[in-house]
Amino acid sequence: MLVKEMLISSRLKVIHSSDPSLILKMGIVMDETRNTLKIRDHLGKELTIPKKDCLLEFHMKQNVMKVSGADIYGTISERIYKL
Repeated sequence: MLVKEMLISSRLKVIHSSDPSLILKMGIVMDETRNTLKIRDHLGKELTIPKKDCLLEFHMKQNVMKVSGADIYGTISERIYKL
């Protein structure tokens, strides 16, 4: 279950966002805060992706998962505590 996973180092693609400029942005998750994910794209540029109001696709190991950013809102310890 992605809610319990550490997201750092996974590949991320923004499928939908309330900010149209973020749609289809891709990169490796470099850092995670309560509200955002920081990714580095293939050119080395760092982008900040808000968790809320986004539909995200994560590539972790052999799995591809689509998840609402609202479902991963908060830190990993907060997400685990919610379960």
